[in-house]
Amino acid sequence: MYKLEIFTDQMKYADSALIPDQTVELDFLTFEAFTVLSKPVNCKKGYFIHLTDGGALVCDGIVSDVQPATGTVTISVRPLQAVFDCEVYRSQITDVVSWIEQQITDQFIENQDDLQNRPVAIQKSVRAVYPIADTGTGDTINLLDVMTAALKAYGIVCLCWVDMETMMIAVEICQPSDEITLEADKANVLDKTVTLGDSYGAANKMVVRRKVTNQETGEISYSGQSFYYLHPDGTIDQNNTDRITPVFWKLKDLDDSDTWDQEALEAAVEELTPQQYDNEIILLYAAEDNLVYPATIPIGTKAKIYLEGNVYKSILTGRILKSGTIELTFGQVRSMLTKKLIMERRR
Repeated sequence: MYKLEIFTDQMKYADSALIPDQTVELDFLTFEAFTVLSKPVNCKKGYFIHLTDGGALVCDGIVSDVQPATGTVTISVRPLQAVFDCEVYRSQITDVVSWIEQQITDQFIENQDDLQNRPVAIQKSVRAVYPIADTGTGDTINLLDVMTAALKAYGIVCLCWVDMETMMIAVEICQPSDEITLEADKANVLDKTVTLGDSYGAANKMVVRRKVTNQETGEISYSGQSFYYLHPDGTIDQNNTDRITPVFWKLKDLDDSDTWDQEALEAAVEELTPQQYDNEIILLYAAEDNLVYPATIPIGTKAKIYLEGNVYKSILTGRILKSGTIELTFGQVRSMLTKKLIMERRR
């Protein structure tokens, strides 16, 4: 039996219940909701849930929907990080960790509108600077989208959990450093599925034009253009040698500025950098597997997976808990159509 505990959006106790073991699906690329069936409880959209099994954490989440029925209620739950599924004003992201920390602080901890704040405590353990070149055009950007981009680009994870001692939503921005090795052909792997991405047709050249606007007349002209190329080792620069072919290109106009050369290079890197972990590898283990300990592997952990004579590099991005089993999902590819659509929206 699972213990379901429910808290308001200000982390005030609302209700609790014992419920049968159920499937819990946590995807940290799509942040889709899974459902929990319970007896009637005091629960509303935006409330937080804390789900445990004999004292061990199963998951924490935020309620996205509540559907009462006769004698039962179906609660839709998203991973707790979905509390940050909100719009913020777009700004340059020279260090994604500091940017995320500042946005959470501004929107949820120290907002001048007290009613907007949540009981959130944040810490970070990433020391290096990781830029993300945002090529969007709107005035706003989704905070959760940036968190997803940080996971995909750098393995940076925003861990979130309900801290039952402080009654706060704890957030840790970290970068799991350990790499695990998994042998998917061993008998302890109960089932496996491998889907590989196809990079053919991805851009490997970018042309950036320097856009100049006359402040008096509004007339637009172009003072030149720069070419950037992707090389087989993954580097991107203006060196027209040792390139990837056949050529597929992207075009972009960039407003003139004192830092135009740097901005143009950042835009090219953002567009041309090959997608890491271009796969979806799903491995099913017994929940009590004492070789892999699947419940203890942190999201964002990099992995070398040996399967049928091949070695795949990937990263843990999802987990499904079923009765007696845990399914680990590695990689950035999602084969299910609904998940594909969600990921496409988050690009």
